[in-house]
Amino acid sequence: MKYLILTVILALVFFASVDEAIACTCTPVSINKHIEQSKSIFSGKVLEIIQHKDGTFRRGALEAKVKVQNVWKGDVSGVVSVTTLPSLCGFPFRKNERLLIFATKNLFTTSCSGTDSLKSSKKIIKTLGKPIFTKQTK
Repeated sequence: MKYLILTVILALVFFASVDEAIACTCTPVSINKHIEQSKSIFSGKVLEIIQHKDGTFRRGALEAKVKVQNVWKGDVSGVVSVTTLPSLCGFPFRKNERLLIFATKNLFTTSCSGTDSLKSSKKIIKTLGKPIFTKQTK
């Protein structure tokens, strides 16, 4: 009985210390549906990640500054801010990672929107075809 009480107490302490326990299950969607639903599709490199904790932005939102490389859909160029909410199947941005991003009109993305690393996106890029814009590298 003593061990059961100790186990329950340890479990409560552990779960009380977790800010958010998030389980995300994405409904399978075809690449063509991702393309259709997205307002912007582009590739780029994550330069910086900002976590918003105050009221100036949605609490807990992550903002990634992304240097745009190629654009297949939408009007994006230069360095853009892409946001996600961890509480809504947020995308796990990592600094210096190169991504293929599927985003809404306001450049919002999730783990379920089709956004993924460029390394994992070769088939999708083939489906997208030639970009409408490519940043010239020096």
